[in-house]
Amino acid sequence: MHIGQLSTEIAFRTGITRATQALIAISVATNCFLGFELARADRTHRETMVPPEIHKTFWVEDDNVAPEYLEQMGLFLLKLALDNTPVNAEYNAKTLLKYAAPASYGELQNALLANAHRLAEDNAATMFSVRSVTPKPSDKSIAFAGVLTTYIGDKRVSEAQKTYLVRLRYAEGRCYVLELRETAPRTPFLDEPAAQGG
Repeated sequence: MHIGQLSTEIAFRTGITRATQALIAISVATNCFLGFELARADRTHRETMVPPEIHKTFWVEDDNVAPEYLEQMGLFLLKLALDNTPVNAEYNAKTLLKYAAPASYGELQNALLANAHRLAEDNAATMFSVRSVTPKPSDKSIAFAGVLTTYIGDKRVSEAQKTYLVRLRYAEGRCYVLELRETAPRTPFLDEPAAQGG
């Protein structure tokens, strides 16, 4: 059947004029073109995110983040874990757990709440002073070296050189804590935790 006859037949049976048929054909062609362009479009999404405290600018792209973001987020989380008093330790632990990855939640919860309970029992406080930061962007890890100071009452009872590893995962616009632990100063990114001492 000739296209003109088909158009006339459609117009006769449905009441849709040739002009309307042409608009429908253009609309279908446009939708096909847009669908094709959408399918081959670059889906890389980069946006600027704001951590709880900002000290440096950084970028975030899909599941990748700038080393500066790792450093600032890691420092924020480390402060929640280590800068504690008997009054704020449990609150800080619960705040940090909001960032915990599901697979790490139980282990982090046990360690953080046990520490909060110990600080309350001993009337102790801890403070970590960072001396150096070493990011490892390839696996979203950051090593923080510094001094952990412990107070009981108002007396300083210890100062110890410590290195902590914070390993993060960034997915779907959210940062998750995979690991937060003390590590060896010379080889902070190895899998074995440092021997607990001091």
